[in-house]
Amino acid sequence: MSSKERPKRIDIAAESACEALESILGITDYELIELLTLTPVSCADVASLAHAAHERGALLAVDATLADPGAAAPLTLGADIVVRQTGSGSFALKGSLAPFAEGAPEQIPAPSQAWRASSDVALAFASYLACHPKVGEVRYPGLKSDPSFETAARTLIGGFGPYLSVFAGGEWTTADVRGATLAELIARYEQTRLLG
Repeated sequence: MSSKERPKRIDIAAESACEALESILGITDYELIELLTLTPVSCADVASLAHAAHERGALLAVDATLADPGAAAPLTLGADIVVRQTGSGSFALKGSLAPFAEGAPEQIPAPSQAWRASSDVALAFASYLACHPKVGEVRYPGLKSDPSFETAARTLIGGFGPYLSVFAGGEWTTADVRGATLAELIARYEQTRLLG
């Protein structure tokens, strides 16, 4: 399989990603990680985690729900299966395991314009907040100062996503910037009690 292809998608109904893997597919020896985590935002090192799981004889399943379908290719980084929540009680699964190998592989789509645009806004907003005197810390994988920057740069395609976390006023908050402009975000955050 080339790095531009991935196995066919199947949809299953389940209450959780674990139920989808265990009850429906019968997979029990696996590690499930989130590609992107929130509060604080970070990006998982899929390649290293896949290597570690395979060393102990386990599969690596990656929950890529928070990433645009074209923004990451966990299977090319060593993951065995990708789980994506597509709605309440519905999961899409892709992988190289037997149930997924049927049919022609799909091309990995390009990151959506919305992913790219929200990544640009998030990076600008994170940069603004990182310089704000009332902000203790900003976590955004696109900032070079972020602990997961190098991993995210190897993992994410077409931007670093719409999520960022801010530590101010003694607590973490996570923002989803999709659909907002930089001016709107700055105005909204300047008016909050955390910064204003």
